Amino acid sequence: MCAIKVHNQKSLCLAGGHPSMQAFISYAHDDYEEFERFNACLRPVARALNFEVWADRRLSPGDYWNERIASAIGNSDIHVLLMSIGFFNSDYIYDHELPAIAARCRSGALTTPVLVERCYWSAFVGVLMATPMTERGRLLPVKEWRRIDTGYTTACEQIASAIKDHFKRSPLTPFDWRRP
Repeated sequence: MCAIKVHNQKSLCLAGGHPSMQAFISYAHDDYEEFERFNACLRPVARALNFEVWADRRLSPGDYWNERIASAIGNSDIHVLLMSIGFFNSDYIYDHELPAIAARCRSGALTTPVLVERCYWSAFVGVLMATPMTERGRLLPVKEWRRIDTGYTTACEQIASAIKDHFKRSPLTPFDWRRP
């Protein structure tokens, strides 16, 4: 059994589970609809691999937002970059989020770029393998897939594989998630 820290600071036991991890999603506010579509596809992966997703939409009125975002990046084991023209045009992402994510990446966190649309991304995170990849191994921006949801689902499946490889995790079985 393992004790897992949840939002309300209570412990929860998962039979055969792993300590919970956190994933930080970095995206441009111009791409909020794309973030929502991606997040909907990522949620089953998060459940299966026992991690929670953190994005700035979890900020509450009165929060010191800059500190909360910095803390979330620092506490996250996984960072997903929803790369678009707006993403790389965001001064906040460029000046604050990317340097903090790069530091976490150097200390062992997994960083996965998701190419939402064609943009100049390789100069910034070109050393990292991006997703979604077609069956033939070609990187294809999500917005260029015949069905956008297929692009996001493929990206999430590839992210799940990267998480399993990076952290040596296996998905929870249907019986592991039940609370005692």
